[in-house]
Amino acid sequence: MSPLERGDGHREDAALYIGYAEMHLRRGEYEQAENAYCIALRFESRSLDALTGLTRVYLRAGRLDDAARAVQQALAIAPDDPPALKLLGEIYAKRGRFDLAAKQFALASELEQDARRRGR
Repeated sequence: MSPLERGDGHREDAALYIGYAEMHLRRGEYEQAENAYCIALRFESRSLDALTGLTRVYLRAGRLDDAARAVQQALAIAPDDPPALKLLGEIYAKRGRFDLAAKQFALASELEQDARRRGR
């Protein structure tokens, strides 16, 4: 069994696959992007970049249930992550839940402002 199949890779390996995934996503190659993000997650199962990237893939492909699952995984790791909160807002908006979407966007904006004030 290879290191990839065992899931005992390294962060650098995950970052490489995230880069591949982002390239495919920019090209509109959703299946390839999804595959690359999933491989990255085998190397680093708690990668926010991979989980939020996977959420973007699913959103663009219209797979809202999959997008919701992926963003919830990201938020379980980092509940105050503005990019993940914005993605959750997008999911709510696409489902017509504009009240919930607005709350997520406002929270993300507030967290970003707080981070700027603290010099992050």
